[in-house]
Amino acid sequence: MTVILVAACGAALVIQPVLSRPTTTLADGSKLTLVAVTAGTNHVAFFKPLHQIIRAIPFLPKRALSATEPFGWNSPYPCVVVWCSWQGLTPTSAPPALCFVNNGGVESQALESGGGLRSYKEMVTVEKVQGMFAVSKYVPPDKTFKLRLFQTNQNNQRVYAGEWKFKNTAYVSPVNTR
Repeated sequence: MTVILVAACGAALVIQPVLSRPTTTLADGSKLTLVAVTAGTNHVAFFKPLHQIIRAIPFLPKRALSATEPFGWNSPYPCVVVWCSWQGLTPTSAPPALCFVNNGGVESQALESGGGLRSYKEMVTVEKVQGMFAVSKYVPPDKTFKLRLFQTNQNNQRVYAGEWKFKNTAYVSPVNTR
């Protein structure tokens, strides 16, 4: 089940799972959980749903506000951002790769890796990485779209891990010209 939230300024749309967040097991046994998909220029993702509720309470102390700070990014161009939490990885884990899949099953190019995937290989131990995992300037034109997930195995082969399907909040219905 999903719910669509529109930011007050209308700059970004959020598609966020409500009851359960989809989780996929990757080739190395690690788990990738989808937190949110945002579209637009002002991207905000809450990694703990309770934090979004707490931040809506007026007159909270600064300490409570800072403890519930969401991840965010203001992009210089409209784009789609995929926010994830990755658990059970090691510094040798290959990063997950994501691509769009249209209704005909055709894959797009792999989405550009986000900031959440740029620094984990430099860590000595890793248990969990959260943040922006993929960015795309391309927004699929269909009413729904899928994200297909892969991970490269030890033999340098791309291994299919699963798909996540979404309603496209940026979809604009064609205008009837008659």
